[in-house]
Amino acid sequence: MKSGREEKQGLSVPVGIREGSSYFPALESLRGVAILLVLVFHADGIVRGDSLTGTRVSPMAAYVHAGHTGVTLFFVLSAFLLSRPYWSQAAGGRKVSARQFLRRRALRILPLYWFVVIASSVIYAVREGGQLAAGIPYLFFLNSFSGVTVPMFPFSDVWWSLATEAQFYLLLPIFGLLSLYRMGRHAIIAGGLLYAAGYAYTAWTGFDIRLAEDLTGRLPAFAIGAAASWLYLRHGAALKRKFHASARLRNGGADLILLAVLAAQGFLLREVVLRGFNNAEATWHGWHVAEALLWTAVVLLVLLTPLRSGILLSRSWLEAVGRLSYSLYLLHWPILFYGLYFLSVPIPDVFRGWSSTSSAAVGACLVVALALSMFTYWAIERPFLRAKSRVPI
Repeated sequence: MKSGREEKQGLSVPVGIREGSSYFPALESLRGVAILLVLVFHADGIVRGDSLTGTRVSPMAAYVHAGHTGVTLFFVLSAFLLSRPYWSQAAGGRKVSARQFLRRRALRILPLYWFVVIASSVIYAVREGGQLAAGIPYLFFLNSFSGVTVPMFPFSDVWWSLATEAQFYLLLPIFGLLSLYRMGRHAIIAGGLLYAAGYAYTAWTGFDIRLAEDLTGRLPAFAIGAAASWLYLRHGAALKRKFHASARLRNGGADLILLAVLAAQGFLLREVVLRGFNNAEATWHGWHVAEALLWTAVVLLVLLTPLRSGILLSRSWLEAVGRLSYSLYLLHWPILFYGLYFLSVPIPDVFRGWSSTSSAAVGACLVVALALSMFTYWAIERPFLRAKSRVPI
């Protein structure tokens, strides 16, 4: 047995992967990329402080200043992986139990999330003078509904994405059930067209910022990730053989395509930085569709093409960061905020832009976040991941 892994069918796979399930190490590494983007985005926001709205940064720097794009990558990966059993079911495979699916999702998401919400509520009440009960609505993912929750800064700032994920978890079994019947498939197509029309109209006329952060605004990322999952399941083997047989792709062509996709994403994120995130969310929300398409292209390129640069994603440390990404996501923001806040007292330069001093301070905070994430992974996530792996779909 290796750290955080179990031996199954002769292959080393992470704890929590059900017997017979497919495991994609490269996608675990992409999770690592996603959380690193979020980490540097939040660290940059605290250290730099001022807004870059109206500033045209470089496409590479845009990945830092608009590192919230890592959340969209998380959504795409989630949809790609979780929709696979439902596509198999639609093709005549084994029927997916909605009850077991939701049970597996609950075992994966709720234990650590509830622990963090409860612990944050106590700290928020003691340190900030807030109400201890303020965290209760968050336990049930009610933060997507306006007026139901009270912001618990800095703890609750990242919890919105968990509520959005939970909404997708509830939608996916409904999709799976409808896909079994002809009328249901027609209903899916009709509902999809109505949603696309409504989304396009709202994105053109202006998005409410609250809707922009729940499934209403982020469904395209999940839908695109799920569509890529269908493509991979239906044609992945044939496409992989074809792409790997191409001398041009083997000799760097695939890497050039990947570089072009990443460059396009950088230019897109640069435009978001220029407009300002909130303004882009309200008046230019369609950018998330392009963002999700580009991340999905990265996923498919990584899985299907003979990338020479794919060795970068095969690094064990990046895969390990991917496994810790859930703990890191939930824990890093208050650690960064309070850590840098307290360090700014003896070291005032911490909040004066990027320097050797502020970089060292951020590094120290991230080491603490990583250490605590390793603890919560082993103490909270891992036991429930084992239980999850024993639940059949």
